[in-house]
Amino acid sequence: MRGAFFPLAVQVDLLDDSAPKEMISSAVQNFGGFDILVNNPGIYPSVHIIGYDHCPWYLDG
Repeated sequence: MRGAFFPLAVQVDLLDDSAPKEMISSAVQNFGGFDILVNNPGIYPSVHIIGYDHCPWYLDG
């Protein structure tokens, strides 16, 4: 179908150190790559998705 758009939703646990790489691999596998990545974890401040420090996600300690 010409001009069709097929979105991909990927649920990941960002407390898992391998999750960002798995998410990116999923996009590459499904689309051959990507041009734009919106890192939107909700209320968390803007961070680089590659090489982020997972410790701030542990809000209780």
